[in-house]
Amino acid sequence: MPREDIHAIRDFTKDRAEALTDGIFATVMTILVLSLVVPVITSGNVDQLLSDDLLGLFPNVLTYAMSFLVLGTLWIGHNNIFRYLEKAGRKVQWINLMFLLSIGFIPFTTALLGRYPLDHVAVLVYGINLLGVAIIYNLFWAYALLEKLAHKEVDKKWFKTSLKRGSVGILVYMGGILFSFINPEISLLFYVFMPIYYIVTGILLHG
Repeated sequence: MPREDIHAIRDFTKDRAEALTDGIFATVMTILVLSLVVPVITSGNVDQLLSDDLLGLFPNVLTYAMSFLVLGTLWIGHNNIFRYLEKAGRKVQWINLMFLLSIGFIPFTTALLGRYPLDHVAVLVYGINLLGVAIIYNLFWAYALLEKLAHKEVDKKWFKTSLKRGSVGILVYMGGILFSFINPEISLLFYVFMPIYYIVTGILLHG
């Protein structure tokens, strides 16, 4: 097979992986909002009851916003990975599928945390989900760096910096999981910290 055809196949494979990923992210980010159920009031003081019900939705709104920001930063990071990859072989495809599998659980764990925001089990499950996402996300960077899959003009230091940023996520989510056994409120602070950290460091690194 001509060399040009081989490169065309590689590019096509990479494009399909990115298209699938964008579709999954769009679906998951849309499903997230379904955890916010509009209150139904059939009788009584509608204004008062509606205010109370909306106030009760506050934990759901916070977890929705937090998870949406987490997904947003992951989508941007995934885009950066594939933008700098020269090729996406079978192993990269499987890592990508495992990444999407972990992403697919986020609407469920978000709804669980919104319903039971200070419950140990809910906080633990949410943390395990995010930890799994962070580990697989880091596998992308580590595998691409070790196998030298990036375009030759891409600085390896940039990949190493991104790998270090991802490692912070793993450590923070592990801390959140551990504190869920002691004080779930502290765990939530750990979880809130990560999207803020990714957003701020991303702006500082890339502008």
